[in-house]
Amino acid sequence: GYYFVLLGRICKMTMAASYREAWDRSAGTRGGILKKISFLVPLSIIFIAGIGNVAYSMILADTVKSLAERFGHHISRTASLMTLTVFVLLPLCMVKKLSVLAPFSAVGTAGMVFTLVVMAIRCFDGSYDPEQNGRYLDTAPDLRPYFSDDEHMPPLGTNIFLLSCMCFLAYFCHYNSPRYYTELKNNTIPRFTTVINVSFTVTALVYFAIGIFGYYTFGANTDGYILNNYSANDDLASICRFAIAISVTFTYPLPFIGTRDGILDLFSVSDELQSSTNLNILTLAMLSAFTLLAWHFTDLELMNAVGGAAFGTAVVFIFPSIMFYCAVQNIGSEVTFRLKLESILVLVLMCAGIAMGVIGILVMTVGLGE
Repeated sequence: GYYFVLLGRICKMTMAASYREAWDRSAGTRGGILKKISFLVPLSIIFIAGIGNVAYSMILADTVKSLAERFGHHISRTASLMTLTVFVLLPLCMVKKLSVLAPFSAVGTAGMVFTLVVMAIRCFDGSYDPEQNGRYLDTAPDLRPYFSDDEHMPPLGTNIFLLSCMCFLAYFCHYNSPRYYTELKNNTIPRFTTVINVSFTVTALVYFAIGIFGYYTFGANTDGYILNNYSANDDLASICRFAIAISVTFTYPLPFIGTRDGILDLFSVSDELQSSTNLNILTLAMLSAFTLLAWHFTDLELMNAVGGAAFGTAVVFIFPSIMFYCAVQNIGSEVTFRLKLESILVLVLMCAGIAMGVIGILVMTVGLGE
């Protein structure tokens, strides 16, 4: 949450309203290499936010397919993906302002909490326990519970770095931080900090609990999308799938708008050309590309790890650290000792983030986590 709030502070310091604008008014003013590599900022946002949308489409395709099967309708993953894209995601992605989605955030949150409760119930009631002849062991063999001799100790090791990269993507919405800050009512830094700290803390607890309940129910066969492990005949799991589908559906426009803004920034599209018609054409092209990728790829875990390691590190750690350091330097002689010290510390944190990202990539490509 620190870097998310830091981006809001940078926007206040530079009077910027977007991620790219914050870079141009902080690091970009230093000239030299920092000005030359400014194109990497929107390019990285495009990739990381785009990967987030592809991952969401993959989740929704699997979820809708499972829900249809629960009600006796056997449809292909492709059919569920295309239907949802055309009739649900496309209208939502035509949204121009994030504020119109605010009423649906509570629905998404309730869905996540309900899923957490159901996972806790299934973790302890033995429905998926082979030793108790659980009633929902009708899933594919590679999705059924499997535990080794050290069954209650998750095999982390070097995988902890891969997990960190996936967490980058799970928390990755930093490209929208300037938008959140500018659209927040009474957008003071203390209020913005409180909102972000509470949000990140609650989601961290939910993510941690879901991870624990998921692993202690399915062990080594825990799927990258945990609801795939649950039987299509499990009514509570079916309700969870519906709740998650609602949550993901109304979250989908958040990274989508970030990607769209990144493309507009990358090509320096003027305000005059950003008409509703042109934005809708761009939206249709982007959504088509994301849908095609979601149709082709099925490994959600790999998608999250690649996105977090390769691009999340840059947008979460590298760019904000450089922006803050340069913004502090631009203050000149009036800068306080506290700000100077903090600007140095963020560079240290940046190095730590880079190290985690590099190790995560090595774990993923070399196979150290197997």
